[in-house]
Amino acid sequence: MKKFKLRVLLGLLMMSFSFFSTNTIASEDISAYGKYSYLLQKLHCPKDHVKYGDYKDYGYWKGGDWCGQHGKAGFWVWVAPNWYIWEHKN
Repeated sequence: MKKFKLRVLLGLLMMSFSFFSTNTIASEDISAYGKYSYLLQKLHCPKDHVKYGDYKDYGYWKGGDWCGQHGKAGFWVWVAPNWYIWEHKN
């Protein structure tokens, strides 16, 4: 029981640090706060951080070669260090 309480306490402590961090981007950000749905693809592209910063709702792109990979057509959202490509705009 003691170990369980300690794990819960450590978990809450870790969550509080991430909550107050200004560099933390919540998981709902990858869909532009629910603006898009049905994830098609995730592209890892850390070099784009220089151009797009931590977050960018790029919008629709027809797709093509990007960062040494083929990106699908869809709605592109940048959450460093990944691009998330969505099929539907809600």
